[in-house]
Amino acid sequence: MAEVFISYARSTAAAAHKIADALRAAGYSIWIDDQLPAHLDFPTVIEEHLRAANAVLVLWSADAVKSRWVPAEADVAHSAGTLIQLSLDDAMPPLPFNRLQCARLPGWNGDFSAPGWLKVLSGIAELASGNAPPAAPDLPTPGPRERLLAVLAFDNLSGDPETAFFSDGVSEEIQQTVVRATDLKVVARSSSFQFRGPEKAVRKVASELRATHLLDGSVRRSGDRVRITAELVECDGEVTLWSNRFDGDLNDIFALQEQIAEAVAEALKITLAPTGQAQLSDPAVYEMFLKARGIISEGSQVFDDAAADATPLLEQVVEAAPDYAPAWELLASARASTLRSGHRKVSYEEGRAGVVEAAGRRCGWIRSAAAPTTRSPCSSPGAPMARGRSCSRRPCRSRPTSRAQSSK
Repeated sequence: MAEVFISYARSTAAAAHKIADALRAAGYSIWIDDQLPAHLDFPTVIEEHLRAANAVLVLWSADAVKSRWVPAEADVAHSAGTLIQLSLDDAMPPLPFNRLQCARLPGWNGDFSAPGWLKVLSGIAELASGNAPPAAPDLPTPGPRERLLAVLAFDNLSGDPETAFFSDGVSEEIQQTVVRATDLKVVARSSSFQFRGPEKAVRKVASELRATHLLDGSVRRSGDRVRITAELVECDGEVTLWSNRFDGDLNDIFALQEQIAEAVAEALKITLAPTGQAQLSDPAVYEMFLKARGIISEGSQVFDDAAADATPLLEQVVEAAPDYAPAWELLASARASTLRSGHRKVSYEEGRAGVVEAAGRRCGWIRSAAAPTTRSPCSSPGAPMARGRSCSRRPCRSRPTSRAQSSK
């Protein structure tokens, strides 16, 4: 059995594995739950290792406090006298564990001389095999942290909550431009966009996302005029590296997004390569694309009709701009989600054909000289279909027929 058992919340898995690796380097055997065997009952295995460990290191975080498992594991360790506590984000342990010593390591970057880390090592050394605590000078000096950028959801200053999809969409486009054009690592949208309003404090975001840099800003829109402000912050020192304001028409939106990405690359001393991606020339079509993507991003593609609601908008986008690959990609994903969810109004074969068509247009192995007729012919020209509905005519001209049908 391992000397040290590590208990943590799933949202802090990266920090937990980093700590586990550091303890292994210090000479301790570690048990962490990714070592669960596939063929055994995992609660039984966890309890067996928990009770056998000489030291149980509980990594407290906001999510760990609310977890069912972490407080229960801490209770077993407390009763056995093997509990060592460490806070990853300044979250206080819940009762009764808040009465015990708890080391602090918010935003730990691997510094083995940090007081919180030395306290953890000292406690483990007293409990695990009677080893003396490893001396800090003998441990490897951490190298510079790899840069990780978090692009936050830009604030919507337009005064209309209904246009929030536009500011979110602009933020995501900037994020994707940086991803496509640089080798910089960027936090996923689903993680970075959860921070809004007062939750955007640099220290809080950096601690939870392990980011080294944040890009935040705001979008103000008045008719066809757009103003984007952006700020790039270095997290460790909470220092603004760059900030600027960009004004233009909706026709200029792609150029504005490119300018912001270029400024970020220049501030971080990295090269921005051409993206080579087709752009939408019609602002109304681009706005429709952002709205469809916002519907999908805010909803659940499995448990609600978000994908089905977005599909008619995306079908209008690809009809107006048949060479715009991101719209085909999102349309394929939306149709596939509707197919998996069981919310479809057509047969499985028709739904699958629609997915294949959109994926093929995205990848270029299905081409059409004319604009595609992806909207259902059952709808009036220029009008989207009713919410969550698809064409029920078989075979429908809006989707490719099967091989069997085409051979008849």
